Amino acid sequence: DSLEELKGQQVSFRIIEIGRGHRAVGSIRAVASELRKAAQEKLWDARRHVFAADGEKCISCLGQAWMVIAGVPPEEEAQQCLNAVLKDVSARKPRTPYGCHYFVEALYRAGLRSEADRTLLAYWGGAMVEKGADTFWEAFMPGDDKLSPYGDCRLNSYCHACSCGPSYFLRNLNFKALTR
Repeated sequence: DSLEELKGQQVSFRIIEIGRGHRAVGSIRAVASELRKAAQEKLWDARRHVFAADGEKCISCLGQAWMVIAGVPPEEEAQQCLNAVLKDVSARKPRTPYGCHYFVEALYRAGLRSEADRTLLAYWGGAMVEKGADTFWEAFMPGDDKLSPYGDCRLNSYCHACSCGPSYFLRNLNFKALTR
């Protein structure tokens, strides 16, 4: 079936958790709604205003970002969890432009435009440029010049398509920081 033919149709599928015998059959929207609800109930730490699995002490910027992008928290909680990781020096920060893209996107979606603009400019237009970049690098973490997903930074790509998040934001999210 073509995508056009599938639009508007009820699509059913089955989720099976191996070893637990749990099955859920229903529309993608219904199951996604149940998954969002379960994530909110089981992972939201109201004391720290973050999503944390099993009371984990260290939280992740990307964990919060993916929850926001998936539509799990309402806007106020989305802003709380993203602001919490921005302020927490021990929070695991994105180590690649690919990851930073999702964090910036979550900031925009949560209505934290100033923080998103600031993060985008500081990461791609600040620290990476200061290191001599005239392309978007595959792996980059300010303060770690040897960062590599391959164990040796000489194997990294220094012109990497998955790292060009700023071009997406400039074209699609009405990025205004450069016009100020």
